[in-house]
Amino acid sequence: MVDYGFEMARIGDVSILSMFGYCLVSILILVGGLQLFLKKQSCRVSFAVALVLGVIIRLLQLKAPVLMSILAAPALKEYALVFGILVYCLQLGSQGYFATNK
Repeated sequence: MVDYGFEMARIGDVSILSMFGYCLVSILILVGGLQLFLKKQSCRVSFAVALVLGVIIRLLQLKAPVLMSILAAPALKEYALVFGILVYCLQLGSQGYFATNK
């Protein structure tokens, strides 16, 4: 299965540049999760940048910006999850979670 995906990318059916943005968003989410685990306040920035970058990339890849196509996008659920994690990080910060970092 992996060989088939690499073959499609090599032939040009899937653009590697179009996948670069999604990979960058995934890396930012991973870094934000590690920072949250290590009780770093900068996790908020990682999650916020991942959310904004992901939404911008998704909107730029739409052929016709129709509301229904945006709401039906599978990526919308992932960005809603990242938004929920960002709100959770903000709540943790107001409760002093990051102050216990030594």
